[in-house]
Amino acid sequence: MAWDYNDRIKELFSNATNQTESSHFGEMQNPDGVGQYGSISCGDAIVFYFNVEKNIENPLKDRIVKASYLTFGCTSAIASSEALCIILEQHKPTPLEALKITAQEIVECLGGMPDQKIHCSVMGAEVLQIAVEDWANKRGINLAEAFGKEIEVGGEILCDCYDLTDQFIRTKIYELDLKTLEQITDSTKAGGACGNCRQVAGGIKDILAEVNGAREAKSNKQMKEILPLEIEHLKERVESFFQTELPVELASLRAKATFVEFKNGVAYCYIQSSGGGCPGGDLEVKSLIETALQKRVSSSIRVIDI
Repeated sequence: MAWDYNDRIKELFSNATNQTESSHFGEMQNPDGVGQYGSISCGDAIVFYFNVEKNIENPLKDRIVKASYLTFGCTSAIASSEALCIILEQHKPTPLEALKITAQEIVECLGGMPDQKIHCSVMGAEVLQIAVEDWANKRGINLAEAFGKEIEVGGEILCDCYDLTDQFIRTKIYELDLKTLEQITDSTKAGGACGNCRQVAGGIKDILAEVNGAREAKSNKQMKEILPLEIEHLKERVESFFQTELPVELASLRAKATFVEFKNGVAYCYIQSSGGGCPGGDLEVKSLIETALQKRVSSSIRVIDI
């Protein structure tokens, strides 16, 4: 089947296959972090490498400065790997900061991709975590302790065909806001072969119901928090934040955010960042705005860049 890829994906794939100067395809010698994810027998596999600029006094302040990969798979898998390298080299995060990069950010950096290929971006986020774990071991760091919470690994194998755990599937349903069994298969491959893991007790269908139930309960709680507030006053407070407080926050990032409207607990705005064409820059600004609004105005406010 011929997929309808956008120009961004085609460009990154072409750069990789033609080994252009901007491509990140290739093995890295003496990497500070390396991870492997997937299986060639299942269709896609990736080996991911990164180097850090080491901080002699505190390894937690190491910063990722270079990334590369060897990907065996389709156009989307290779383009997703390229996008991950771009995000890392553009922002130069610490390895712990890199753990916050999601599959959705990779998709947005690519300008979107077919639903049936979202699992390729999931591969990128997962292999990055494995590479960060390798870096942590080499630097003598307890990753869960340093990150401030347990890293979501482990669990029991649920999808035997693709060697996927129940914990992995649960995490991806939540992260990617998946609502149907078909979306789960498109995004992770889980249940896409024999399908036995879909309907069994404790299987994908049950996990989906569990996550959706928790999500609905959280949403109801957030609405209860916002209802006692006078909506008009809240809107004025959000608008004031964008006009007076936010410009100071964004000055160091050379970014701007224009307030559009506030509706149903969501602040809609137009973000302009110095991200050099990759939506990863806009995502960083969006995250900063959302965190600031939740701290200063209401913990239930979300931000959408339009």
